[in-house]
Amino acid sequence: MRPIDEMLARAQGHARFHMPGHKGTLDPFDMTELPSTDDLYNPQGAIREAERRIARSAGAGDAILLTGGATAGNLAMLLYASTRYRSIRMERTAHVSAVSGLVLGDMAVGESGAVFATRPDYFGRAGALPRAELLMVDEAHGAHFTWWDSPPSAGRLGADLWVQSAHKTLPALTGGAWLFMKDASLYPQLLHLLRMVMTSSPPFPILRSLDNARALMDERGAQLLRQTTALCDAARAKINALPGLSAPRMDDPTRLVIDVSGRGLTGFHAAALLGEMGVDVEMGGAREVVCIATVCDTEESFARLTSALERLPQGNDTIREFAPVYGVPRMRPRQAALSPIERVPLDCARGRIAAQAAGLYPPGSAWLMPGDEIPPEAVEALEAAAAAGAGTFGLQGGKISVVR
Repeated sequence: MRPIDEMLARAQGHARFHMPGHKGTLDPFDMTELPSTDDLYNPQGAIREAERRIARSAGAGDAILLTGGATAGNLAMLLYASTRYRSIRMERTAHVSAVSGLVLGDMAVGESGAVFATRPDYFGRAGALPRAELLMVDEAHGAHFTWWDSPPSAGRLGADLWVQSAHKTLPALTGGAWLFMKDASLYPQLLHLLRMVMTSSPPFPILRSLDNARALMDERGAQLLRQTTALCDAARAKINALPGLSAPRMDDPTRLVIDVSGRGLTGFHAAALLGEMGVDVEMGGAREVVCIATVCDTEESFARLTSALERLPQGNDTIREFAPVYGVPRMRPRQAALSPIERVPLDCARGRIAAQAAGLYPPGSAWLMPGDEIPPEAVEALEAAAAAGAGTFGLQGGKISVVR
């Protein structure tokens, strides 16, 4: 059963004197809240049924459909935590959206009964989760974990709240995600918080794609994931047989992490070369490229990847690891983010207080958070990473926002 799909199909055929302005010419399923549809922020029909179905699939007490990606879910989780805690335990490898949650909730990173964890990471590593009074997990890269046991999902490991980006690893439109809760009684409060951080015009095509992805995975997700894993394992075997390349099996076997340093290439350079050969990867790093495989991949797409990898030339790049260098907290993140700011060249920011987050993107973790004193070593590390080809955020035009 696909309740949102069926609801939107029944609503077709009317003259549309309502939003959106394209009147169905761009996408007939892009509609607005009508008596024949439903309302994400007051779901009574198909949307509520879709939420109950994905909650059952995930073993959660309840769930909320998201059209603002895992970012919206992270913000809602942290806003909820801020009603109970003034600080939170959070690794500096957390996504930049979690930093925004600290700002909105006026929380600082420190000792706390509340923990915000990230699992899996960009590289498919899915370690153990800590114990906490309130355990929140950014499981953005693990939406497919719901339909298999290894690695298990955050919900099965005891998380109180967790968010998954369906659009990252399942056949769902960009922005489609789910927020899960162990305690169903939190549903009204979390929905209230989400309304503050997510659009008041949630796109029905995204909601439809979320429920269709859930239905597909409920019907044959385990089988599809076994097939995808087999394709990944076969690709890894071929890659490991190529000179200068290696691809270890990660905790998430659908994540391909390919070390290209043996070819004398940085991951940044290799990613660019692969793009020229018609293969776009998720990210390049100092030594590796990262590829996301999903149930939508085929033998043909894997063949194109392994063929392109085989054709990578022998390079002469300087391989340098870019270990993150973090700032030193001096102000609460909210105080710094909402202070008067000025933009200064990164090279002139040593010793200043960052007013916004900055780091490498992907993966989007903040080396500098609002309120951090910027150490010289962080400036040098960010400059070196950018010069090597890494993507950055918070450094538009080589400048960073600092507290005036």
